[in-house]
Amino acid sequence: MTGRTPLLASPQLPMKLVVFPEFFIQGWTGQATLEDYKREILIQVPGDETRRLAEICVKYGVFLCSGALEYDADWDDRFFNTAFVLNPDGELILKYRKFNTALPYDMDTSPHDMLDALKEGWSGNRSMLEHLFPVVRTEIGALGAFVCMDGHFPEVTRALALNGAEILLRPTAMPEPMVSRVVWRAENQVRALENTAYVIAPTIGRVKSDELPQTTWPGGAMIADYRGVVLSATDYPGEGYCTATVHLEELRRQRMIDERNFLPLLRTEVWREMYSQSIYPPNQYVDQSPPDSHARLSERAAYGVIRRFVAQRVFTQPQGLTDE
Repeated sequence: MTGRTPLLASPQLPMKLVVFPEFFIQGWTGQATLEDYKREILIQVPGDETRRLAEICVKYGVFLCSGALEYDADWDDRFFNTAFVLNPDGELILKYRKFNTALPYDMDTSPHDMLDALKEGWSGNRSMLEHLFPVVRTEIGALGAFVCMDGHFPEVTRALALNGAEILLRPTAMPEPMVSRVVWRAENQVRALENTAYVIAPTIGRVKSDELPQTTWPGGAMIADYRGVVLSATDYPGEGYCTATVHLEELRRQRMIDERNFLPLLRTEVWREMYSQSIYPPNQYVDQSPPDSHARLSERAAYGVIRRFVAQRVFTQPQGLTDE
């Protein structure tokens, strides 16, 4: 920490990690086209904005995690919702692209939509899970990131945990009534407990949106420990923050014992069969461009999968509802 000005929560507690919510830099809109995004909204990671944030990391000696809507010149017809981590030296040490995009609301593309094309560019001996769900090992613990909608799918944090993550960072814009605060809190607690990991989950607290007048972003940033216990939360909208101490060695001791330690208990032979066939199709946007406006997002909907589930008797169709 020599030469840096510590960012202090109190004189006894120097802050080491700061996590900001989804859309922290650019905000959210449901009206922009792809050209609007490229002209006015998207940034590059790394780029000018991350360099400014890196200066803050160096000044205060902190790790910083945030999210951004990212432009990648190699994929000019799409963009990504990307979480990233900067270290106290201002270096970009982790970049994760949101895997489970919010299909009805957001235009970002998932790596799953271009999976085979991505695989062609991978090098080295890392597995597919390591490429898609990266973890970085630091002096404050092994960090992994997941974004908003990813938290609805236990497989994402399970992949991060099996890649070694100890602290799971979840930049989010949690909307009500689409997701209630009760569900939000429960998800973060369960993701922490089932993976014996900390979950740090900031979310935006904007009260009103002209575009979605029936929706609020009510706050509720929270930190849950490896037992699923909420350590700190801001259960109100508007600007705020919550803090907590990460007891890394206690987490590591918990991972060494048999009780309430779930990762070593995975019975993978059976679960492998459950996922042996594709459900939501991959590679939808390898040979074609994804929707270029919010008006076209219904093209990504999973209606075909729902109909297949009805035919397989996974789902039961309600009376009076037809496929038309």
